Amino acid sequence: MRIEDEVRVALSRWDAAFAASAAEPLAELFAEDAQLLLLYDEPTVGRANIRDRWAAFFAKYDTSAWEVSYDFVAGCDQQAVSLGIYTERLRERATDQVTLIRGRVVYIWRQDGDGAWRILRAVNSHSHKPERVT
Repeated sequence: MRIEDEVRVALSRWDAAFAASAAEPLAELFAEDAQLLLLYDEPTVGRANIRDRWAAFFAKYDTSAWEVSYDFVAGCDQQAVSLGIYTERLRERATDQVTLIRGRVVYIWRQDGDGAWRILRAVNSHSHKPERVT
């Protein structure tokens, strides 16, 4: 299988875990030394901290309305990069308030010693201002 195809399989697992608000399987897709670089937030470093960060986020928000398309995936040796365009409708669990967020996400991937593709760096940005929709 080509690197790009292997990374797309990992991206499918990431998207499924994110849409399911599943912090543990999502964190498993990050390298031990990964960095999560989210907009307006300090870097989250390390798989365990990234898992905890996502768990706290998922406790607050329902992320099931996650839509993404990856228009660029390229790799060489044991490294790859992917670029996605996303739309998410975050529903606050406490209030049912929905916020529409549109943006871009870049993942830098590394194939670890066990053969699994894991995210080394994840970076997001917004393409529009967040909008309250309900």
